[in-house]
Amino acid sequence: MYFRLIQAFFISIAFVGWVVYQLLIRKKRFSEISSDVMAIVFFIAVWAGLVYWLS
Repeated sequence: MYFRLIQAFFISIAFVGWVVYQLLIRKKRFSEISSDVMAIVFFIAVWAGLVYWLS
């Protein structure tokens, strides 16, 4: 179980890093990647809810 939690934590960090990369390196506007950001927020919220519920 702890492996899945650690895996979700690192995936969340990778997603946030991807958004930062898109904004700073590729110079995309937030409006262009807003749907991706919402999907990432949903993913993080689901995993945080599962962690809270299981602990």
